[in-house]
Amino acid sequence: MKAPTLTLALALALCGCNRGEPAPSPVVQPVEEDVATVPERFRGDWAADADACTTPGHVSRLHIGSDRIRFHESEGPIVSVDERGDALTLVARLTGEGETRDASYAFSLSGDGNILSDANGFTRQRCD
Repeated sequence: MKAPTLTLALALALCGCNRGEPAPSPVVQPVEEDVATVPERFRGDWAADADACTTPGHVSRLHIGSDRIRFHESEGPIVSVDERGDALTLVARLTGEGETRDASYAFSLSGDGNILSDANGFTRQRCD
């Protein structure tokens, strides 16, 4: 009887199970978020018209930075960019109204670089 009890006690001591302490949590290292770079000609402040350009918080306002996008009620990092001529498709990780989501957008730029249209046909003019 003593040999099995001694073996069990030794096994518990070796695995640390006899202390009643929880196993240590694994260390999780933060992962750097992938960030994509938007071509210069698509960057800037955009809005439906000249009045919207001068109205802070206008619902049509859009800011496209080198690696972030900001709409009226959401913003976030741009995680992928695909440029084909005057067309730009991007995926952004947007946060707004208490939620975070990945969203894809397709834009086209006019020849003179002053009009930005989205896939739904909504156009914005360059504000800057």
